[in-house]
Amino acid sequence: METNPVLTTSAPPRERRIRPPRSYESTAWRWMRYSAFLLIPLAWGHVIINDVLVGVHAIDLNLVATRWAFVGWRIYDAALLAFAFAHGMNGLRQVLNPNTWISTSRTRTSPSCFAASSRIAF
Repeated sequence: METNPVLTTSAPPRERRIRPPRSYESTAWRWMRYSAFLLIPLAWGHVIINDVLVGVHAIDLNLVATRWAFVGWRIYDAALLAFAFAHGMNGLRQVLNPNTWISTSRTRTSPSCFAASSRIAF
């Protein structure tokens, strides 16, 4: 009589990944990290170029007009302004949201900040 041996193989447990649902808050949190990652070199580049290389006293209308004649400077300045403005409005929303006690005002904080930033930006 043959007996079938019971084969027990235990595979190592697989790592479970829990993915939180995407929400406006998680997207806003991610945007703050990405915009800061891009904003810091843009801002420091602006400071180094204008304050160190050119000098504050040498900045006049002719220098600005010369820089704005090149598309690269326009893109650089537009990116710096866009990331700084979006980062600041998102920070304002994050500061106002916990400090709003009425629940209806709290639900209106994010859309009103978004509407205000869209109105100012465009």
